[in-house]
Order: sequence, then C-alpha cells, then structure tokens
Amino acid sequence: MFEGLAKDLDEATELAASGEITFSPCHEHDCVGSMAGVTSASMFMHIVKNKTYGNIAYTNMSEQMAKILRMGCQRSERDRPPQLDARCAGANAARRDENYRRD
Repeated sequence: MFEGLAKDLDEATELAASGEITFSPCHEHDCVGSMAGVTSASMFMHIVKNKTYGNIAYTNMSEQMAKILRMGCQRSERDRPPQLDARCAGANAARRDENYRRD
C-alpha cells in the first residue's frame, strides 16, 4: 500500500503471498534496520560510505518521536547507562582499551 502496489490490506496480503515480490533481510542489501522493520523503495535513507574500504551502508530514517533504541535515534540520556560504563571499563582494561566512546 505504501509503495502503491496494492489498494488495501487484502490486496497487499494477496500480493505478498503470490511470490511476485521478494522479502529479504536488510543485511543482505548492506542495510541496517530494526528486526521487524521495513525498508522499501520510496523511503528516505541515510547512506554511510567507509572511505578507507569503500563499503557503503544504508539505513532508513526514523520517523518516530518515541524514545527508541536504533541507528539514527541517539539521545544523550540513554547513550550508555552508568552501570554499563562500569562493566565496559573493566572489560576494556583487560584488553588495554582506553575506553574511548564510539559514538
């Protein structure tokens, strides 16, 4: 319905079951998305290119205003809880990591 391929939910369900369209996981297309989320042809995307290795990753833009945890929805109050900071610091010390934040 979103892409204009079906006029209503019944037609969309029939189309999905027909095998005429393909469903596949985001990672098979160098895309990052939520586990049960959808990425489709008309969605706006963030495109990130690794200049060193030349690989490209894509993710759809969140249109939600809720406090969600996914790529592109950073909020300082939930970046890393203090309990996790303490655990990471201990694990990182064992690896001789300087505890850089990887934002």
